[in-house]
Amino acid sequence: MLERLGAREVVVVTDGYHAPRARLVARRLGLVARSSSPRARLSRRRLRAALREVPAYVWYGLSVRP
Repeated sequence: MLERLGAREVVVVTDGYHAPRARLVARRLGLVARSSSPRARLSRRRLRAALREVPAYVWYGLSVRP
């Protein structure tokens, strides 16, 4: 859809802990990417999710090639 629209720049809206990997995915697809994340209170659930994102980012960075 973005290709049909001729979009080259995107703003990825996601939780802050997902933002680095989401930008990486977009950049690997050839897009100029920024992110926007809502402010949220730290909770156990959010902390666990953020900690899971670290190995996910490393895995994606090492295993997926454009």
